[in-house]
Amino acid sequence: MACPANSHYELCANACDAPCTGLTELIQCSTTCTEGCTCDLGFLFNGQMCVQVEQCGCYDNGRVYKPGEEVYEGQCEKKCSCNPGKGLICEAYSCPTGTICQVEKGEAVCIPKETGTCWAWGDPHYHTFDGFNYDFQGTCRYTMSETCGDLGGLEPFSVTESNDNRGSTVVSFVRSVEITIRYTCSYDLNLYKIHYSTMVDGGVANLPLSLLEGRVTITQYGISAVLKTDFGLYVSYDWNVMLVVKLPSSYDGLVCGLCGNFNGNVGDELQDSARKPMASVVEWARSWKTMNQEGNPGCTDDCGKNCPTCAEEQHKLFDSDGYCGVLTSKADSVFKICHADVDPQTFKSSCVYDLCFGRGDRKLLCQALSTYSTECRRKGIVIKDWRTKFGCPLNCQPNSHYEECTSPCPVTCPYPDQQPTCTGATCVEACVCDKDFVLSSGTCVPAKNCGCSYEGRYYKQGQRFWADKGCQRLCECDATLGVVVCRESSCSAREKCGVVGGEIGCQPLGQATCSAAGDPHYTTFDGFRFDFQGTCVYQLVELCSQKDGLVPFKVTVQNNNRGSKIVSFTKTVTVSVFEITITISTDYPFRILVRTYVPLQLNDQLMITRSGPSAVLETTFGLKVSFDWMSAVQVTLPSTYQEAVCGLCGNYNSNSKDDLTMKDGKAAPDATKFGESWQVAAVPGCSSSSCTGSTCPTLTPGQKQTYSGSGYCGIITDKAGPFKDCHSQVDPTSFMEDCVFDASYTSGHMKVVCNAVAAYAVVCQRKGVTILSWRTNAFCSASCPPNSSYSLCAPSSPSTCASVSLATGCQQPCVEGCQCTEGFILSGDSCEPLTECGCSYGGRYYKKLETFYSNGQCQERCKCGENGAVTCTKTNCLPGETCKTVNGALGCHPTSQAKCVASGDPHYMSFDGRFFDFQGPCFYTLAKVSDTDGGRLITFSVEEQNEKYGNGKVSVTRMVTVTVFDYVIKVERGMRWKVLVNNEFMNLPLSLEGGRITVNQEGINIIVQTNFGLRVLYDTVYYVEVIVPSTYQGRMSGLCGNYDSKADNDFTLPGGQVAANVDEFGRAWSLDQPGVSCSGCEGQCPQCQQSMVTQYSQPNSCGIIAAADGPFQACHKQIDPAAYVKNCVFDVCALNGEKSTLCSTIQAYAIACQHAGVQIQAWRAGANCPYSCPANSHYELCADTCGTTCTSLTLPTTCSSACFEGCQCDEGFVRSGELCVPLSQCGCLHGSRYYQLNQVFNPNGKCEEECKCMQNGQVDCKKVSCGANEKCDVVNGIRRCQPTGKGVCHASGDPHYQSFDGRLYDFQGTCTYVLATGCGLVGTNLVPFSVKVENEPYPPNHKVSVTKLVAVEAFEYTLIMRQNMQGILVNGVFNYLPLNLNNGKIQVYQNGIQYVIKTDFGLLVTYDRVYHVTVTIPSNYQGKTCGLCGNYDGNTANDFLLPGGSPTNDINAFGKAWKVAIPGVVCEDGCNGNSCPVCDPKLRAVFEKPTYCGTITDPKGPFIACHSKLDPLPYFNDCIFDVCMSQGSSKVECDSVAAYAFTCHMAGIEIKSWRTSSFCPMSCPVNSHYELCADACSAACPGLTEVVQCSTTCTEGCICDSGFRFNGQICVQPDQCGCYDHGRTYKVKCVI
Repeated sequence: MACPANSHYELCANACDAPCTGLTELIQCSTTCTEGCTCDLGFLFNGQMCVQVEQCGCYDNGRVYKPGEEVYEGQCEKKCSCNPGKGLICEAYSCPTGTICQVEKGEAVCIPKETGTCWAWGDPHYHTFDGFNYDFQGTCRYTMSETCGDLGGLEPFSVTESNDNRGSTVVSFVRSVEITIRYTCSYDLNLYKIHYSTMVDGGVANLPLSLLEGRVTITQYGISAVLKTDFGLYVSYDWNVMLVVKLPSSYDGLVCGLCGNFNGNVGDELQDSARKPMASVVEWARSWKTMNQEGNPGCTDDCGKNCPTCAEEQHKLFDSDGYCGVLTSKADSVFKICHADVDPQTFKSSCVYDLCFGRGDRKLLCQALSTYSTECRRKGIVIKDWRTKFGCPLNCQPNSHYEECTSPCPVTCPYPDQQPTCTGATCVEACVCDKDFVLSSGTCVPAKNCGCSYEGRYYKQGQRFWADKGCQRLCECDATLGVVVCRESSCSAREKCGVVGGEIGCQPLGQATCSAAGDPHYTTFDGFRFDFQGTCVYQLVELCSQKDGLVPFKVTVQNNNRGSKIVSFTKTVTVSVFEITITISTDYPFRILVRTYVPLQLNDQLMITRSGPSAVLETTFGLKVSFDWMSAVQVTLPSTYQEAVCGLCGNYNSNSKDDLTMKDGKAAPDATKFGESWQVAAVPGCSSSSCTGSTCPTLTPGQKQTYSGSGYCGIITDKAGPFKDCHSQVDPTSFMEDCVFDASYTSGHMKVVCNAVAAYAVVCQRKGVTILSWRTNAFCSASCPPNSSYSLCAPSSPSTCASVSLATGCQQPCVEGCQCTEGFILSGDSCEPLTECGCSYGGRYYKKLETFYSNGQCQERCKCGENGAVTCTKTNCLPGETCKTVNGALGCHPTSQAKCVASGDPHYMSFDGRFFDFQGPCFYTLAKVSDTDGGRLITFSVEEQNEKYGNGKVSVTRMVTVTVFDYVIKVERGMRWKVLVNNEFMNLPLSLEGGRITVNQEGINIIVQTNFGLRVLYDTVYYVEVIVPSTYQGRMSGLCGNYDSKADNDFTLPGGQVAANVDEFGRAWSLDQPGVSCSGCEGQCPQCQQSMVTQYSQPNSCGIIAAADGPFQACHKQIDPAAYVKNCVFDVCALNGEKSTLCSTIQAYAIACQHAGVQIQAWRAGANCPYSCPANSHYELCADTCGTTCTSLTLPTTCSSACFEGCQCDEGFVRSGELCVPLSQCGCLHGSRYYQLNQVFNPNGKCEEECKCMQNGQVDCKKVSCGANEKCDVVNGIRRCQPTGKGVCHASGDPHYQSFDGRLYDFQGTCTYVLATGCGLVGTNLVPFSVKVENEPYPPNHKVSVTKLVAVEAFEYTLIMRQNMQGILVNGVFNYLPLNLNNGKIQVYQNGIQYVIKTDFGLLVTYDRVYHVTVTIPSNYQGKTCGLCGNYDGNTANDFLLPGGSPTNDINAFGKAWKVAIPGVVCEDGCNGNSCPVCDPKLRAVFEKPTYCGTITDPKGPFIACHSKLDPLPYFNDCIFDVCMSQGSSKVECDSVAAYAFTCHMAGIEIKSWRTSSFCPMSCPVNSHYELCADACSAACPGLTEVVQCSTTCTEGCICDSGFRFNGQICVQPDQCGCYDHGRTYKVKCVI
């Protein structure tokens, strides 16, 4: 039998054996005994329980009186008190001042004449007992009210408050309340922001709480905790912002503090404890600051120089009826019914004040309205429905709901034993427990889960506590019995009894820490250091010896390679304790896998907070685990666990010599064997022995010397450095060694060095050592997210949205790191305005608008809304879903997925498995969400752009576009290691929307993934996969079908009808493209002869895919090869057996297999499909392109688990964009984006700052602004100040010139001239350039000249295009086209008949290599050019400027002035006067006809569409002149008309066909033919489009015949295509 405290079981028990004195006068003792509990020796039975003699009551006239209880007789002329052992003792008495005698419930009592009320709420705003209102922003601990002077028998007390900042350092709020009550004994009680718990004399106590047999109670009253005493003190705290203190009038003039003196005089409140008047509120409040400021380091009494001000327009706005003015509004206000009883003016003024300095945070408005509403309720006035009307929902926790008017005494545990009764009280608004739930210490639990009541205190089920202060009697609330059961116990030899964290208990005598950091380097609990590079999952530490009182736990780590295969870092830390598993991983920065942001509370036994850069997990039994989401993990254990643990951390037995004990108990020969023995799980590709023999890391003397220097790790041990004061506290030697080791094997990568130095800084600061600033712009510069800044001494537990309402406060030494800037607060992983804070619900924090499931059955879906309120609705998982936890997220997750494929021609396979071919060359919707299930599903779309390919009979995918979460992500054909996001180029890997979107290069593929299961793969050549989860079943549309498991209705049109054929279906899902036919081949589809089908189906061709003994045999059962073989045969046949097409189709099947997780065999050698890799890399069938990037050292990798073929960097090199570079040449991380070394960028989507990625990962930024002719925009994938327009200069024919400003003139000089060059560029960001032309006399009469050569200079390159030369000279060296120089800064390619030189700053030069030259420059060069093209200032009158800047009207003098002197060259500078040629009028009349030059101006001719946008007359006149001078040359005529045609094309104008068999027919090279709108990219040799970007506009020219490919200059057989490497083109068999 379990007996109550102070008693024991006896078979024959008789309570009367040891009764309190007088008890037997009230009751008659039984003459027989029964089994039961009898009092222990030294205890007496008081009628209910066994107590000590001094706790016995008094028994008089049939009544029982508690010890110390007082009663009055008559009209209060006599007062009697209960004295244990002596009985009632009476004496003469009269009621004190401020009270009167009154009979209540048959007893005389002295009651106060009135009650005084003081409060602090909001910013806070104070209201004294006497009605004085003031504001005060101090953040220290202050006396609100305490007794002063001669109390005349009144009970002494004190009430203090502590304030804190929340999101701003200029305003403060009530953080905690401390009440000290001094009866015969003293109690210190604290109410914290920690919901529903208190501290009594330093010990944590649950609500409800009763002390001194009910003389002091603390209960939940509505949304507040209320303390009441039998002498009339009333303290209420809403756990957030409002503190109310009430006192009876018996204390008139006997109190002091911030609540005033309660003497009825509002004019004398500002007095200190000596009754001395103070001059100001701040001075007065400072005088009431308590001596004890523990827990308030750095607190202040005022706002200093940062005092807030409120602009007049803001004050006016917040004073209006839309905000605080509603409190005083007389018109249709719900609050006006209370105006007569509670003056709203003060509340309104305080409300305006708060909103002003809270930047309009609506939560502050709600707090103000709630405060006024609460005060009205105290007057008995209930204001209804105000929360709904003003959008102020009350956030109720799980298993509860909001009620506007409910009993102030909720049903509370222990149930149903002790239920409070409320009579005559006004109802309160509150969160009320749902049916069958009751309140248990602030949480609604099933009634059966109620705890126990013991000596006036409430304990939860299973809660253990010591019943004494000496740790001799251990008690537990027994869940089965429903009572507290106690037993004798004591602390172990490694413990001592004491109070820590408010709990009396056995505290460990010490603790020890095990750590793993960097490579990783391990240090055991006993101090043994070793290195181990295994990449599997290992047991770091676990309870291995079952000792009484020790809580079981386990900590494992998973490591991964970053940047090198021979070193590894901690990736994931997993803690299992209290039957909960928590994972902290680099994959989820600032989050943990129980799907929440830190901070987090679980079961009152576990807390996870963020301290500086780390997540810190702490348990009630002393386990502490921290991980910085990068590589550093620490585990701290109390001394109670000595000799009871095992793992990589050792056995914690104070003997470091036996720490390398393997799992089998034997001593390990080395660290590698030791680590291997503690492997507990494997992950794909992991190894416990990442190096062997010579491949293992070794440190050379040279490396040690270099990396021990001041530019690297030497700062750690520098005796005069920033850590000098720490050396005596924390030995820097091991940190120095680890830093040098890591630096040497990452080629001195500064991020690794900085992490190693930071590790020492963190340990120093945790020891309380003050370190000096060690980061500089040149060394480990700090990069902080938006709305935050770096601080050397930031709060270790920063203020967060969650900490406003969760128990997270702990005062630890500061740490370096990023802290939110003024006005912002940490919300999850980002600094947000207070207005954007999320919700705390069930001990977890959720971001604003985040949705989640509130229970383990997915039957209630909740959303975090405005003002921190959570709304929940009943729900169930849909078909295709199951309730489970995935990546820490509980929810309705898909049970399966479906795949849609677009491959090759393209051939399609829908989600439901329907195969079809459609050759449309437009933009199409592949997959699109048609039904979001009421917003439950995330909407997205996947589009593809197809283009004609090869011979034009087929088409392939040119671009894939994924639109999701307001991002438009484009992946273009030939693109590697970058994508376009909202039209801006971004390097891979890439994480967007807080990790909800990731984009990675995996092998040869770019994969876009989302957190809800969408996955889009594109090999950027030939093959596309779209994978969607089963949650979208029946809710999709597009070419991929509707995903309803019915293949026969996949051809569903946007309107819901089913298409009659594939062409109708495909056309219906095309996106708007005016003038383009988006149908398929419509009956003209290519056919393959049976003989060719047989040939291409052989194992040496497409048949390799299905070969039973081939490289793909392991895949056949998972992915049917038949469709892939069929598609391969079709494509190869359509392209006349082209080898590259064969390789692409086989590659498509390889990708499909690898994406499905199948391990295929090597196939490229057998299929003769070699794969070319860039410098410092090599091909692998299973390439690791995720763990070997520059970012892998600093950012989590988010690649899929599949393995893909591709190019992997050689050992010692890592990926930086498309290049494999040494780690020392890695770029920079800025704002979670990666930039290559020397890359210039404008961060934050604005052009207010320009940054450059420097060496060692440093980013150098400077303020910039766009010029007069610029705007911040994205052009060609680059965001920067872009020109708002452009200027075009022409030189054609004779040559005839048209300047940038449009001035027309002729100049027949035959020398070399500066056509255009930058002038006056000093002090600008403009790139210098020049364009020069060399002219020559034109036969037959040599009276006119044409352009013979064009030379362009930019970026230290000189590029020369010569008349009729098939190629280009670069710095004197011949190069084939296309050409890409300096990573895209200059591109040279052929577009139609034109050669084009294009720069990244907007210069574009074209030359038809015969007759016509154009120079296009951006508008930011306005007024900054000179030469024959003029000064581009918008004024044609001053275009003829000489090099010195002076004007001239002499064309020949102007032209001659810009001549480039070339020694030995004989040339002429044009003609003068009568020597200049003129056209005979008769000839002119002939050449004006439409059959000649007149076709240019013919109002019914082919150029009619161009006339309104491009004046044809100058071209018409130039044509006539040139044809005339060439004696009617048809070639000159055609070149002149072609010049106008090209200019129209450049302007994006669609002209009609103008060449005929009899008029200017174009002669095309072999293997090609003429087209008005030629697109060379559609039949480009493989790799060509990776060198240069295809033009978005077409021009007339020659395109390849069927079966031939464009190699950049001519059309060749596919096997004669050249090679394209590092931006240059090489012919077949060219040796380089």
